[in-house]
Amino acid sequence: MYLQGENFYYFLNGEELKFTVLGNFESENRVFLITECDSEDHYVFNYDEDIDEMFIIEDTEEAEKILEYWNDRYSEFNLID
Repeated sequence: MYLQGENFYYFLNGEELKFTVLGNFESENRVFLITECDSEDHYVFNYDEDIDEMFIIEDTEEAEKILEYWNDRYSEFNLID
């Protein structure tokens, strides 16, 4: 799993994008990575420890709820508007 400040590449809509990890947290037996890509858009990934893979949260509403939760509880700088 990636830690805060680390970068990784992920294919999204057929394009390889660079993501930076802003933070991660565990909730309801799921591990989430809060990320930002080069366009400064924020994305949430779910890390599956069993198979050592990450999956982007495609449901916009779910991703927004997770981002809001993280921003309220974990982000010391309130990075997400």
